[in-house]
Order: sequence, then C-alpha cells, then structure tokens
Amino acid sequence: MLVRFPDYYKSFKCTASKCSDNCCIGWEIDIDEKTLEYYQNADKKMGGHLLENIELDGETPNFILKNDRCPFLNDDNLCEIILNLGAEHLCDICRMHPRFNNWLGNERETGLGLCCEEAARLILSQKEKTLLLEETTDEPAATASPNLPILKKSREKLFEIVQNRNKSIGRRITEIIVFSEIFQAGIDLGKTAFDFDKMYAVTVEKTGKYNNMNCDFTEKLTDILSSFEYMQDELLKTTASAVKRILENGYDSLMEFSAEWTKNTELENILFYTFYRYYLKSADSMMILERVKAILFFIYTFVIMEYEKWCENKGRLTIEMSVHMAKLLSKEIEYSEDNLDMLENSVAEVSSEELICFVKKAGLY
Repeated sequence: MLVRFPDYYKSFKCTASKCSDNCCIGWEIDIDEKTLEYYQNADKKMGGHLLENIELDGETPNFILKNDRCPFLNDDNLCEIILNLGAEHLCDICRMHPRFNNWLGNERETGLGLCCEEAARLILSQKEKTLLLEETTDEPAATASPNLPILKKSREKLFEIVQNRNKSIGRRITEIIVFSEIFQAGIDLGKTAFDFDKMYAVTVEKTGKYNNMNCDFTEKLTDILSSFEYMQDELLKTTASAVKRILENGYDSLMEFSAEWTKNTELENILFYTFYRYYLKSADSMMILERVKAILFFIYTFVIMEYEKWCENKGRLTIEMSVHMAKLLSKEIEYSEDNLDMLENSVAEVSSEELICFVKKAGLY
C-alpha cells in the first residue's frame, strides 16, 4: 500500500506532561477488540484495576472516566498503562492520537489533527509550502470509489491554488470557490473527464467578476454555530463576540487585523490541512461544492476567532493564541460527528456569493 503524509508528519512528538492540555481528559476513549483481549489477559499486571475501569456493557468498550479524566491518568498526568505495560499496549485511539487515516483503496493518507496542541503548533508554524511525501507498506488494499482518480486530480489543482503565494489568500479562496462551482456544474451534467488547467483559466477570468459587496455572512455564521453541540462554551462566546463587534463597528477593524495577520502562513497551512483531510471524503456523494463550503466555513470560523483574540489583546496575536484557537475549533467541530453532520447540512444554506463577499469585506482579498 502507498502511504501519503505531510512533510512535517514525522516531526511530531507528544509533549506529555508539558502540554497545557491533556488528551486523556474530557474525551470518551473507546477500546478496540484486540487491545481489550490483551487487557483481559493482562489485568493482574495492573493489580486488577484494568477491567474494573472498563465499561463493557455499551455498544463499544470504553474507559470509565473519573471526574472527566481517564482512570489511568496519574497525578503527574502520565499514563499508567504506558508506565506498567508499555506504549505498545495502548488502545488504537490512544496509540494513534492525534493522527488520522483516510483509506483510499490501495492508498492510505495519514496526518496530524489540529485538536492536539503540539500538532496544531507544528501545522500552523510551517513557513515553507507543505509537501506530501509517500512510502510503501505491506498493508492490504481495500475497495476504492471509482470517483477517486478525478477527485485527486482536482485536489492537486486546489493545492496549487492554496499555495500560490503570488496572490492574496482571499484571492486564492475566491478562486477555490469559483473552481469548485465549475467542477460541480460539470459533475451535475454527467461529465466524467475534465481539463483542470482549462477550468482554472476560466476560474481566473470569472473570479474578477465577483463585485457584489451587499451580502453579509457574519450573522449566518453565528446562527449555524449556535446549532452545534459543545463540550465548552468558549468557541460560541468567542465567535458571537467577534460578530457583535463587526456588526456594531463595521469591518474596518477586521480589515486592519487581516492586513497584519495574513502576512504569515497560518491561513494557508490550515487551508492545506483541511483540503488534505476532508476533500476526498466527497468521493461517494460527489457533492464537491458542499464539501468546499464546509471546509471554508471551518476556515472562516478560525478567522473570526483569531480576530476576536487579536482585539482582546489590543492588536497582539501570538502563535500560542493561534494554537489555542485552532485546537478549540478542531475539538468542537472536527471531533464531533454530530457537529460535522450539522455543518454539512447547514452549508447548503450558504451561497458562494456570501462566502466571496466575506473574503472581500474582511480584507482578505
């Protein structure tokens, strides 16, 4: 099997007890069948405490949290299973976190999730354009969607757009929207072959014709976010405060923030991350435009959160603040199946024009 991963992937190292957050707190931790079998045989090595802290009656075995903490997280925030049994005996979720995998037939794409503080720092702080590397393994292949080849080619073009630093990040986002509209229109007409270079030439021409500045997406963003379920209320409070600030005072302050913030590569990096992680998941439905809208909704929410943090800190925004916002957004949306489903359904109400209008009003263009 061919395994694909970002060039920074192997640089990740868990900071363990030095982390200001903890992936063993606040999360339900499911246990895979193979690991559970080992735990059942190894219970005596842990003084009989392994099985008494595992819920076996539900749909999926999981650790019984105590005050929202994994029962094997000690007072030093270290894992008792690693200390007593070795890291090789962690369950799949604990062993892989914050890594993710997407299986694509005879290929597997893997990466790091933004929900982890150190992974977010690694992703956001990349100065060079992200590259995708490949290696082969002896993993068995699986069945792949017949739509994957054409989707992968379209994603290559989208990656080119995302990383074209000769254009503003807002111009790149606008081109992504227009390109996706053209692609979706072809799919809806039953086309199976596409010349993506020609499509991009048309994209560039059409992009310059979007001049409507009368629509406003900010209130709709808040409405959609209000429909989600949250572990904590920080994300909703942060975005609501930012939107209120914009509606009361206009976009001048947001434009000032964007002019300074977009000098770095954070937004490019998170765009690349989201398209790498989620774009090919539309292979079965081929609802490309809806997928792109969902990705951009995620991106715009990040922009709004960063803006609010910048305002709160009187025009100052550090990488640590950005990491916190990215981690929070990822935890609440990416790692909630319910919220991801609601996001997919909600973006149908958002027009491409609204998304482009926000880019221009926010000063990203």
